Amino acid sequence: MATAEEWRTSRRVAIAAVLSLTLAACGGDTGDRDSGEQDSRIDSEMADVGNRPGVVHVKEVYDFESLAQMVATTPVVVEGTVVAMEPGRKIGTGDGSTDDGAIQMYQATLQVSAVLHGPAVPETIVVEESGLVLPLLKSGDEGVFFVYAKEADSATGVVFYGAINSEGRFLVGSDGFVEGGNDADAWVQELESLTLEGLRVAIEEAESQVRSGEIQPMGPSLP
Repeated sequence: MATAEEWRTSRRVAIAAVLSLTLAACGGDTGDRDSGEQDSRIDSEMADVGNRPGVVHVKEVYDFESLAQMVATTPVVVEGTVVAMEPGRKIGTGDGSTDDGAIQMYQATLQVSAVLHGPAVPETIVVEESGLVLPLLKSGDEGVFFVYAKEADSATGVVFYGAINSEGRFLVGSDGFVEGGNDADAWVQELESLTLEGLRVAIEEAESQVRSGEIQPMGPSLP
């Protein structure tokens, strides 16, 4: 189990690296593939990603103290299921291998079943992640995702979404209870005693606190 400090010094890997590298996107192969084969390829590619140079000793952008604070700060909270997962663009220089500074991004296509907070979004959205902070999503993963719109792909116009932070993902476990991406904080651990329905109710209660002005968003603001 990672400690809170370990999570805080690991989560901003992708964010810090993206901000410090020259943004250079190049599209990945998005041809039709069997989802199981694709997940296996991604697992293999990410096996030693933690050994990449220049992606350590960074901190989290947000360190939330409660679910309500995370809801207040997150532009969009959706419930959905991952229906596809594949390599996407590369950010930075190099080819994305473990011996250079480029970051290979991955694209999880999320079938949205409900918007729990924020404006309406398309029926499917693309959640972009690097696997450097949280384990990569897999096809079939179901849960609640706290996300923000990053930018649109220059070639396709598809808008990429990213997780608000390491606490901003709750997946349904094999026992029916939700599992937080980062359960180093006590409030996240408490939520892990809930089913998906229970988490929906907790988010609704948090939304009420936000609407009443009782809870304010943290800075910096996101789109």
